[in-house]
Amino acid sequence: MDWFEPETILPSKSASITCALVRAFVCCGISFSIIKNPFFLEFLREMKPGYVPPTSELLSGRYLNQEIAKINKNIDEIIKKSDILILGKFFY
Repeated sequence: MDWFEPETILPSKSASITCALVRAFVCCGISFSIIKNPFFLEFLREMKPGYVPPTSELLSGRYLNQEIAKINKNIDEIIKKSDILILGKFFY
């Protein structure tokens, strides 16, 4: 039955959805408070019934900080692999 959606989802899937939410909110300039909106919550339930979204405080706190840490780690790795780094402004 491919139309059936389970009531629960794996924690790893829930974490993946939450990370995607944080990225979307930040990149699109969407307020974290939208997570409290009943229409947005209905949308999430329609998309993935077993997903329980975190509070806006958790999204803008712990989960945002986790995403920032991932980005900083990626930047550090790029810098470590670079032979030449130049900081400055280009004037035309």
